[in-house]
Amino acid sequence: MFRSFCLACAIAGSMIVLFPRPATAGNTYNIVYAFTGGTDGDQPMSIVADNAGNIYGVTYTGGSSANCIGNCGTIFKIAPDGTKSTLYSFVGAPTDAARPVALAMDRHGNLYGVGGDGGAYNYGSVFKLTANGSEALLYSFDPNKIANGIYPSGLAVGKDGNLYGMTQYGGDVACSNGCGTVFRMVPKTGKLTVLHAFLGPSGNDGWQPTGGLTVGPDGMLYGTTIAGGSGANGTVFKMDPVSGAETVLHAFTRTKNDGGYPEAPPVFDSNGNLYGGTMQSAGTDCLGLGCGMLYKIAPDGTYTILYDFGGGGGHVGPYFGVSGTLYLDRRGDVFGITIQGGDYLTCNPPAGCGSVFELTAAGRIKTVYTFQGTASADGYFPQWGLIHNPSLGKDALYGVTAFGPDCDMGCGSVFKVTTK
Repeated sequence: MFRSFCLACAIAGSMIVLFPRPATAGNTYNIVYAFTGGTDGDQPMSIVADNAGNIYGVTYTGGSSANCIGNCGTIFKIAPDGTKSTLYSFVGAPTDAARPVALAMDRHGNLYGVGGDGGAYNYGSVFKLTANGSEALLYSFDPNKIANGIYPSGLAVGKDGNLYGMTQYGGDVACSNGCGTVFRMVPKTGKLTVLHAFLGPSGNDGWQPTGGLTVGPDGMLYGTTIAGGSGANGTVFKMDPVSGAETVLHAFTRTKNDGGYPEAPPVFDSNGNLYGGTMQSAGTDCLGLGCGMLYKIAPDGTYTILYDFGGGGGHVGPYFGVSGTLYLDRRGDVFGITIQGGDYLTCNPPAGCGSVFELTAAGRIKTVYTFQGTASADGYFPQWGLIHNPSLGKDALYGVTAFGPDCDMGCGSVFKVTTK
């Protein structure tokens, strides 16, 4: 899997059963759908929602095609009434995408995504699923044209209607297999233009972008690299979608309580501040990696650590590895997930199975939910982040887990947490 989502370590069309689980007082948690690892999909990676309250997502493996080991993945839909259906099962190389890792929706209801494998050369691809259910392979990444990138890792729809994405490898060959790229694609023609090729060790712009892009209110692209930069532990960057000019907003150092290994793109508040998290931080906590932290970057470039999850003494606590995109509510509270931590003594010891957290505007950290693992018929290792849509409920957040509740390794779930 190209997204590094672990540091350690039901049938299409059926009705969904909600399994209530214990959560922090005032909050509720339900498994919206538990994947079986078969034709219905295995290991959900990304979800989006439309204005009617439908949830769409992709699974990394599973589906009905045996052309890939573990099958090639799916696109699924969960309707407001709880009905889950498989919209498409990928076939894989050489005619189709495989191993989808990201999904985006345009204003017409068309779904676009990238496959970490598949395409004509099996080095990744861009695909489209129209609102009427027709699927098409838009682009195949070619190892013989490595300057265009290989192994895509994220996708977003720009304000101009073009697609903007990243590849983890390819581009400048200063890194082994290339340092990664940011690209623009015209969806009607499939024409791909490389906006930026990361320089890796030969520059300070970072390398190996992952987790996707955020289109800012200014129309600029914002993202992260998990490595490189002047601090050698990843970067937050801004990029012009026309010229490809890149500005590094912060280079992580993992020193003096700074973070490292930012795996998801930052998000904006109404005042133009950027918020994000890191998988690692300074210190010896959380298996020597640091437990991760939350940061803020003001419009004038001021960088602030909002919360460091490490507590000293080499322990593994409730929070370990901020692994997905954050959600900010109107009060200024920040919600997110950690891929590990939580009940670390009994679930996946000593690392834990993950948690959902809230950082209040006053700076107080609160646990919204602790994942229990398969022993409690629960999902674990949440990834990708949280989404919110008013049509899904004012206080409802949705996310995915990579594993459980029906499998010790794989399957995964879509979950819902309602906060108070």
